[in-house]
Amino acid sequence: MRLNIVLQAILLLLFSLTPQAAQLSDIEYITEHFPPYNFQEEGVAKGITVEILLQAAKEVGQNIDRNDIYFRPWARGYNRVLQGPMVMLFAMARTPEREDQFQWVGPILQTRIVLLAKQSSHINIKSALDISGYSIGVVRDDAGEQLVRAFLQNKNPSTMLQQSAKPQDLINKLAYERIDLLAYEETVARDLIQVLGFLNSDYQVVYVLKETTSYFAFSKDVSQPLVERLQLGLDRLKKRNNGADYNALVNGGQSN
Repeated sequence: MRLNIVLQAILLLLFSLTPQAAQLSDIEYITEHFPPYNFQEEGVAKGITVEILLQAAKEVGQNIDRNDIYFRPWARGYNRVLQGPMVMLFAMARTPEREDQFQWVGPILQTRIVLLAKQSSHINIKSALDISGYSIGVVRDDAGEQLVRAFLQNKNPSTMLQQSAKPQDLINKLAYERIDLLAYEETVARDLIQVLGFLNSDYQVVYVLKETTSYFAFSKDVSQPLVERLQLGLDRLKKRNNGADYNALVNGGQSN
């Protein structure tokens, strides 16, 4: 434990002594409307992952202005972080397909990507093989789309997948039975169902595509010391007050 503290102190000293070193404020931060994790309220970035990011930066003496967090459709943000330079997209599920494309800081949160169906459809899926007969709504370049494509394998996914940049459009299609299933993160899907005026009790999870963890994903060009700095800040945040401050953020609160 003491050795860990000493190593962290040395890292912070090295960061502070590096002349003209890049700062976390130099990064272009991109996220999407994904409540309750990240969203805008009267033009201000809020949500669980936004607060975790800001507090993790503070732990290593850095300041990220929430007004410098840009909201984009997921596919546009995903392409931007692939290209760089100096971009971070959050929060991203860390999947095998993405592993070598980004630099990762986390984990941030546990998350569950599911297939949602209307209760009235009586859809019953026992294995991934059963999904091939249904039309499935996916957000372009989202983890849900990548997982469904992997499950479909040799089948032609273009005949089954309906892509959209906006999950709200897909939920409307599901509600009016223009698609059979929605592949998306469960908590966010449930939040959007309620926001759009539908009843969550009318929808059920018929299959869990993956239980995973979400991360901050940096473009490959970002210097490793800068990535390590945020990782250090996140690790310290998780340990502060025996984890109480971090747990408060995860549960939707704020920390100073």
